[in-house]
This record gives sequence, C-alpha cells and structure tokens, in this order.
Amino acid sequence: MNLKWNRRPRAILHRAKAEGLDAQNREGRENFREWLAGKNAFVNMIRSDAGAKLKAALEA
Repeated sequence: MNLKWNRRPRAILHRAKAEGLDAQNREGRENFREWLAGKNAFVNMIRSDAGAKLKAALEA
C-alpha cells in the first residue's frame, strides 16, 4: 500500500516540533495551518487512525 499522501503532512508536523509550524511554510501559503488541516482531513477520510495522530500533532 502506497502511503505517500500521509508522508508530507507527517513530516511537516514532525519538523514543526523542533522548528515551529511557521518555519515549515516553505511554499509561502497564506493559510498554512488551514491547508495542513485540510491535508489532515483527507488522511482522516482514508485512514482514521493515521488522521487522529496527525490531528493530535497539529493541535500540540
């Protein structure tokens, strides 16, 4: 099973622990947090267990 759709948001949230979430906005998105929440919603539709972990990381 190819899980590429889960890797990018997971990597962003992992690096945000050390560098902060704003530092992860490398593409200059205006609503970066909302964009990431949308990615999380997509992951949650596909795999709710992975989506729950991402949601917890985003809220932390």
